[in-house]
Amino acid sequence: MQSSEREAEEALALFGIDKELLKKWRIEKICSSFWLMSKDIKAFECFNIQTKGLRILEKTKLGLKPTSYGLQLLAPHIKMRTIDLSMQELLSIIKGIGVEKNAEDGYVAIRHKGIVLGCGLAKNGKIYSQFPKALAQAIAELD
Repeated sequence: MQSSEREAEEALALFGIDKELLKKWRIEKICSSFWLMSKDIKAFECFNIQTKGLRILEKTKLGLKPTSYGLQLLAPHIKMRTIDLSMQELLSIIKGIGVEKNAEDGYVAIRHKGIVLGCGLAKNGKIYSQFPKALAQAIAELD
């Protein structure tokens, strides 16, 4: 196994995601991101493909950050580092207002009514949104 795959597996293991599950796919590091893709992706290499698969992690100054869409895909397998928020709390964090929660500093999977919506950042007892703009806008429109 390549060291980049191991690095990605270790980052996802913080969320309780079993390394055995990830063996169904191929993880490839491209620049500062990790992509999860089918092991059969080579069948399409005759095309000019800009990206392959789903970006699941990206390097940040705080370490490897899971993408919101990666967390959504892996949601049934996430067992740790989850934070449940009400709709009011969700609306606060997408406005940039931290919500007080007791959580260890670092990246977390934000849930609402048991559904993983995306990535958040726990820092100094508060949770902040790490959602992409399109996801944050879609949530804001639900209210």
